[in-house]
Amino acid sequence: MPEDHKSHFWTSMPGILTGLATVLTAFTGLYIAIWGDGRKAQGDQPPPVPTVSTPAQPDSKPAPSSPPPQRLQEIFRLTAVIDDPDGFTNLRSQKSASSQVVARVNQGEQFFTYTQDGSWWQVMTRDGKVGYMHVSRIKIVAPR
Repeated sequence: MPEDHKSHFWTSMPGILTGLATVLTAFTGLYIAIWGDGRKAQGDQPPPVPTVSTPAQPDSKPAPSSPPPQRLQEIFRLTAVIDDPDGFTNLRSQKSASSQVVARVNQGEQFFTYTQDGSWWQVMTRDGKVGYMHVSRIKIVAPR
C-alpha cells in the first residue's frame, strides 16, 4: 500500500514563514530586554544647558535703563551683536523660527549670551528680555 504523503502546516510555505517570523520576534524581544530600546541612559547624556526664563507680564515693561538682575548678568557672560543682512533679527520665545517673537534686535545693538550647544542660543537683551536666536545670526564681540 502506497504511503500517504499528508502535507503538514509547518512544512508548507506559510508555516515556514510563520516559524521564521516567530523566531525573529523572539530574538528582537530578547535584544530589547537585554540592551534596551535604543535610548541613551541618563548618565550618557551631556549636562543640561541652564535656561533662564523671565515671567511674562503683559502690561509691565522694564525701563530700558534698568540693568538686568545680577544673577542673569553672571550667566550671560558674552557680549554680542547680530550678523544679519536684513539689519535686524527676531528674538524668539522658543528654539524655533515659527515661535512667538519676544523682541527685535537691530544691527549694532548689543545683547548678551553664553556658549551653548545647538543651533538656537539663549540670549538676553540690554533691557533684560530673554529669548532664543539662531546661532547663524550671532556675532560675539567680547566677554562681558
